[in-house]
Amino acid sequence: MRNTDEQLREIALRAAGLKRKRRSRRLIAAEALSVCVCAALIVAVSILTPRFDGAAVSSGSTGHLGSLILTAPWLGNVIISVLAFLLGICVTLLCLHLRRRKESERK
Repeated sequence: MRNTDEQLREIALRAAGLKRKRRSRRLIAAEALSVCVCAALIVAVSILTPRFDGAAVSSGSTGHLGSLILTAPWLGNVIISVLAFLLGICVTLLCLHLRRRKESERK
């Protein structure tokens, strides 16, 4: 049978373990949410970026971001590429974080 001090120590250790698990779950949820938001942003931009043809370029409108994209159709692809690169960075950081956490749990 354990005395009161040992029981209190076990209770404190268990509470700390539960807090650690809760914090790690919140971190995983936040990281997964950020990856999903990045992916959704890339999909939204790629859908909202219209397909350009020569007739749209000849309209000659100026002064807006849309007109800049109309005069340079490759700009939409550049924006999507940059967003995809940022998504790759987020996924890589998520994987590195998960690996570090697994290694720290093993020790």
